Formats: sequence, structure tokens, C-alpha cells
Amino acid sequence: MANLLAELVRALEDGGIEEVPAGWRTARDIAEESGKSLARASEILRDAVERGLVEVKVFRIRTGGKVYPVPHYRRKP
Repeated sequence: MANLLAELVRALEDGGIEEVPAGWRTARDIAEESGKSLARASEILRDAVERGLVEVKVFRIRTGGKVYPVPHYRRKP
């Protein structure tokens, strides 16, 4: 239990911000890289997740001055 509490204290101290591991990108990042609209990229990503081609994980990141849970995607290995 002590380790869990220590991890929670650290998470609360930095506002719950998580470090995003290499290889994970937001739908916005993917849309910009591909030249697609965010809506179209999100549609493609949802379909890819359903078909098991892509995995999604939510990370708490700072965006717009606040911390939000934001889905990140990566191709399944």
C-alpha cells in the first residue's frame, strides 16, 4: 500500500500529468501529419481501433494551460 500511496502523492503534486511514451500520438497530431481534418482522422482511428490495428490509451497531459485526459494512439506491434 505504501508504494501506491507514494505514487498517488507524486501524481497529485504535479497535477496528475502523465509522461506520454514514445510512439503515442494524439488524433490532432496524426491529422496534421497526414493532411486530413481532425474529424476524418478521428473517424479512421476509431475504425482502426475497432478492427484491432491501432490501440488507444488515455494520458493526462497539459493542453491549453489545463490538464485534460487525451486519447493517444499507436499502431499495434
